[in-house]
Amino acid sequence: MDRIERRIDIDASAERVWDLVSRPGWFINDGRVVDHRIDEVEDGVHLVHDPTHGEFLVRTEKLDPPHHAVFSWLGRVDDKQSTRVEIWVRERPGGVTLTVVESGFETLGLAEAELRDHVAGQIEGWEIELAAARGLLDPVTVERTVHVDASPERVWAAVTTPEHFAAWYAFDGADFEAREGAPMELRWAEHGTFRGRVVEVEAPAGSPTGSPWSPRPTPARTTAPW
Repeated sequence: MDRIERRIDIDASAERVWDLVSRPGWFINDGRVVDHRIDEVEDGVHLVHDPTHGEFLVRTEKLDPPHHAVFSWLGRVDDKQSTRVEIWVRERPGGVTLTVVESGFETLGLAEAELRDHVAGQIEGWEIELAAARGLLDPVTVERTVHVDASPERVWAAVTTPEHFAAWYAFDGADFEAREGAPMELRWAEHGTFRGRVVEVEAPAGSPTGSPWSPRPTPARTTAPW
């Protein structure tokens, strides 16, 4: 019960996977990899700020790019726990196998039942985090999450209004309506014109097209225009 191991195949280069897994605390998320604010508090020890879960200390023990990284997972700032996280990136035809081993649970001072529950939670957590890494890095799927200090209505306007959308993405113009099935045309002077369609629209509560019963803000989804 002192060691768990999980692995996943990712169709991406070792260098691309390494860029993610060599970051302290990349595995702190809710199933989608997010960009954290990271402060170095002492040599090799970083304070990772997660907007949902709080602050965590992670010590970088070893970095051997692009194949092997070792961290001490110190946990929350007010915790006394410390486990060891080893990460291997092993190349295979078409991509890599990403393996994570976490060990040292028996040093946490937990009672047997509590330790069993903690390890079970870590197993589930690593399965979620590895799937999140594949979702981010697999070249078939491009996914990125960022926290924005703005209201859902303002962010919704930025991603569903053509003039705002063009300001941060399709720099030379965008034509579309935020409705399911609508055609989309995006333009870049250096790349040309690309077309797609809007797949799904669910506006946040309070937006001009939103329902007051919408459970959460969800961005419009589109097919890739290239």
